[in-house]
Amino acid sequence: MLNSGPSDPPELADVGRLARRLVDRAVHTARTEDQPLRRLLIDHLGPDAAILPTVSATWPSYEHVNVQVGLEAWLEAGLERTHEVFGITGIGMMRHMEIVGIGDFLQPPNQGPFGSASFGGVMTIAVASGPNGQTHPCVSHGIYLVDDAGARLSVILQPVSRGPNPEVVLQITGAEQDRIQAILGEIQTLASERSVFRGQVISVGAEVFGPGPKEAFGGRSAPLSFLERPAVARDQIVLPDDVLDNIERQVLGVGRPPAAALDQLLDSRNQLTRILLGGEAPRPKPDHPRPKKPKKPVDVGRPG
Repeated sequence: MLNSGPSDPPELADVGRLARRLVDRAVHTARTEDQPLRRLLIDHLGPDAAILPTVSATWPSYEHVNVQVGLEAWLEAGLERTHEVFGITGIGMMRHMEIVGIGDFLQPPNQGPFGSASFGGVMTIAVASGPNGQTHPCVSHGIYLVDDAGARLSVILQPVSRGPNPEVVLQITGAEQDRIQAILGEIQTLASERSVFRGQVISVGAEVFGPGPKEAFGGRSAPLSFLERPAVARDQIVLPDDVLDNIERQVLGVGRPPAAALDQLLDSRNQLTRILLGGEAPRPKPDHPRPKKPKKPVDVGRPG
């Protein structure tokens, strides 16, 4: 039988517990509001942002400009792809010394060293991209919030100077592991295909091949410099004709197949086409005719 009588009146201890709960909730709300970057990521990626998969790739720091060019090319390629970019602030020198993951910024209050992380205007670095002082603006410690045809993604671009070989790190977070892995592959391909190093004459410092002086490398400047390549016509080169022809054959003719090889490829293609269309492939003619076998002498016998 249910007791329909009045409930027990609250005691002084109940009032104290209720007050502590209200204070804890107020403190949690205040601390959450003090994590603007975390709130920005959750608003974009959803409440499960902290458990979404992340993929990453690293390059030597002198590839920063190529990674930036590849990322920009990917962002501009999608017809239904939009993005915003913000700068990461509030974490001091740790952003230079450690690889900071997107998950680090999504930790609850008082868990992890990045509780004070915030966002602001993006900072860019003018990185050399060609001779005569050509530069390209490269994002330093930036976070991209991407909407790729309805799929929400977060991309972090971060140069790291930790250790003797500084790197640039690209991280992508999203709901589908296969999708973000494919996107990372597309950006890597674009960074290679659109590399600003292609077709340039570059002076390479020793730091590219191993640890070097901190002041010479250290992630602050690439150990590469672009040299101006003057345009020289063929008739301006003072070399004997046979030597110049040999140079052209060795350098320019590498990708050109010989005429005989090209004819052979065309013949093979024609034969394959006839086979696929149901025809009979012609039998190859031997290079040298086979020798005819000598006829055996016929013994007719001697007349008796």
